[in-house]
Amino acid sequence: AGFYIWNRRTLEYWQHKLYSFCLPWELNAGEQRTLLSSCNKGFGEKIIYGHLPMMVTANCVVRTTSGCQSSDTTAYLTDRYKKQFPVAINCSHCMNIIYNSVPLSLHATLDKWTNITHNRLDFTVEDKTQTKRVLAYFTAPDRSNSSLPFTEYTTGHEKRGVE
Repeated sequence: AGFYIWNRRTLEYWQHKLYSFCLPWELNAGEQRTLLSSCNKGFGEKIIYGHLPMMVTANCVVRTTSGCQSSDTTAYLTDRYKKQFPVAINCSHCMNIIYNSVPLSLHATLDKWTNITHNRLDFTVEDKTQTKRVLAYFTAPDRSNSSLPFTEYTTGHEKRGVE
């Protein structure tokens, strides 16, 4: 998803060089559909679940606050609303990826993307139990009888995009 193909010309260039590409998170649903109309059916992937990265830092949060731990781990930043943002610590490069506190979930609009894209679930900070619950939900033949495996979520830029 970090390899950005944002427009038709870029897609035309890469389409015959890649097996697939992931639709950018920042484009709204209409912009994503327009981009997909320029490529072969089934060439695009759409992330339908995952904690999206919000920021990459060029310094280590753990090193700054408590000294270097020299091990890759997950830390958490808490904002003024008491929301916890997972931080993936990468000690070998002394950097962090700060993820959204709630996952992206497009469970309500999955039918609109059937046969247009390949759906993708991104697991980053979920533990084994959470991963199993999310997989069970999204792979269920009939989700109408299933309850969401999370209480809060975001739909990302699906409606608003980046302006």
